[in-house]
Amino acid sequence: RSGLIQTNGSGRGAGNVSDYAGQNVVYRRPPYVAPGRNVAVQAMGELLRNHDHYGWWTIFSVALTLLTGTRFRFGVANCLICSGAVSYALTRANIDVGDDSDWNSPADLAEYAIAGNWPVIPC
Repeated sequence: RSGLIQTNGSGRGAGNVSDYAGQNVVYRRPPYVAPGRNVAVQAMGELLRNHDHYGWWTIFSVALTLLTGTRFRFGVANCLICSGAVSYALTRANIDVGDDSDWNSPADLAEYAIAGNWPVIPC
């Protein structure tokens, strides 16, 4: 129930909500329609098994986009940043997170969650 599949700079792996105890973290539940939740978990599981590299080139590309205002982006196949992985799973579960979900930032996801009034999950 409190298990996580997470992506960070050291790769993808399993975790637990309790790993973030004492930190300023807010959890929001997307508006899943059956079987959306299971589809999202399955999608993250696929990423966990098949894509074990973090998208550092994607981070660099996003930084250049923010600094220059250009839309020129690049990355490496089978590598995603954390918010891209979450966006991928949500998109597979039919949750709208925009047309360019692989490039969503954490702020983009937060904006979708707040605008969509996703409920806050007490931890």
